[in-house]
Amino acid sequence: KFCRGQVGMMVATRPILTEELGICERTGTRFIEIPIAMDAIVFAINDQNTIETLTTEQITSIWNESPPNVSVWPASSRRLDLFGPSVRSVEAHQLRIALWNDQTHSIREDYTQLSRYDMMASNMSTNRNSLAFMSYAHFVTYRENITALAVNNIEPNAENIQAGLYPFSNFLFFYINPNEISNPAVLEYVHY
Repeated sequence: KFCRGQVGMMVATRPILTEELGICERTGTRFIEIPIAMDAIVFAINDQNTIETLTTEQITSIWNESPPNVSVWPASSRRLDLFGPSVRSVEAHQLRIALWNDQTHSIREDYTQLSRYDMMASNMSTNRNSLAFMSYAHFVTYRENITALAVNNIEPNAENIQAGLYPFSNFLFFYINPNEISNPAVLEYVHY
């Protein structure tokens, strides 16, 4: 809608896509891209699990293979129950980009896909074998009885995410059509 000129402002959890740029070019829609915040994809486990960190290679293996590679899991519990938002969610898109730097690469689809994060956290809080991906913002909201794993020994905390040290950090963007700024109320909002 933004690239077709139907809306003048847009927030996004990812940069504008190549195909969207093409639509903007065809319709003559100009825009200003403003990075406004940082978020991240967090890998959460049941807080009774003893794993503290995974590597990006291990995470890639888990979310790419079927059945998942559980060699990193404690020997007493080789079962791995995967959770996450829909395979078509923004988080799944961000995970694909982070793991493969490729918008078309697919993550595995045989995980429990839940649209409600409170249900995901509730399921994980009673399942010692659970591993889920979610945004840092959702993790912070539903963190009772679950723990976020470090990746490459880097904790997913606000400081590491803002500094871009955590490997699955990503920008949140605000897009505005420059024509909208002529409206004083819009300009005030953009400055805010």
